[in-house]
Amino acid sequence: MRPQSHREQIPEKRCGNCKHGLVPEFRDNLLCFHGDKIETKPGLSAGTTEVWLNGEDVGTMDGDEYDQVWAGRVVDWDDVCDEWEEEMNDG
Repeated sequence: MRPQSHREQIPEKRCGNCKHGLVPEFRDNLLCFHGDKIETKPGLSAGTTEVWLNGEDVGTMDGDEYDQVWAGRVVDWDDVCDEWEEEMNDG
């Protein structure tokens, strides 16, 4: 049995609130784009972003093309790393 003092804490600085963590339009996974030169704009679905990497829309990539982007970038919302940066909010 857990002690009464036990609590699950979500890290304050995590991939889910990092400016590098984005869910590309038409996709379900949070991807880390740290170090990538990307262009972004809000996606049509809530919580998604249109992400352009090397001139291609990540959300519309197919098969191996998307798998290669996904494999090196997929992260969990509660993951943490030393490259965390605050999201930029307009306003």
